[in-house]
Amino acid sequence: MSSDLAPADGSVHGSHRVVTEHSALAMPETAIGFFPDVGASHFPPRLTPGWGRYLGLTGARVAAGGALSSGLATHHVPRTHLEDLVDALARDGIGALDAAHIPPATPDHADEDAATAMLTVFTDTPLAELEPALSLLPGEGPAAALAALRAASPASLVTTDWLLRLGADASLRDCLARELATARNVIVEPDFDEGVRCALVERGTRPRWTDADVRHAAARRGSLCLSHRGVDARPAAPARVR
Repeated sequence: MSSDLAPADGSVHGSHRVVTEHSALAMPETAIGFFPDVGASHFPPRLTPGWGRYLGLTGARVAAGGALSSGLATHHVPRTHLEDLVDALARDGIGALDAAHIPPATPDHADEDAATAMLTVFTDTPLAELEPALSLLPGEGPAAALAALRAASPASLVTTDWLLRLGADASLRDCLARELATARNVIVEPDFDEGVRCALVERGTRPRWTDADVRHAAARRGSLCLSHRGVDARPAAPARVR
């Protein structure tokens, strides 16, 4: 996880995860009608409370400080020190990471308090109530999160939230299997085609999602959340927005 721009779900499963002052990590899939995959229903529920749901639902991009605070990263090493780190690892082993770690600049107290309030909302608030709860918070962070939720596919938000809840008590193997089964449904849905078209083909075009909001998506598109029988043998039920 030392690349400057990386999908958070593709590089977080290692035990030691290094970021630099130029790193940026994100899981932006809900903006294209998909959901964070590659085990991304497993590690977000195990991050610092609130962070996993915030990142998975909004697709927010985090820099080194956020990566360390959330638990996405374990070490911060300035980019100019990376070559020395490689030599130190070859010479001294994995313990060289602790010696090379330099804490990034910390946010001011106002920013930190605002982030804490927002993460509390993502920890405790049902999906259908996230938007009104965020609208009550001051600051750029909650405003950006609110805008991201409003821009995302409602069906993707429902699917992602469902996967994160199940992933909290599941193994990585089971999460991967469930994500694969879910992806087979999602890739043939209109929202995925619409999201990719607007993001990659007709850039700047606002997607027209199938559902008006997450309540409608949960009621109408429960089929997206069918349990993969090899993982969860309970009868499949329509998705519910808690």
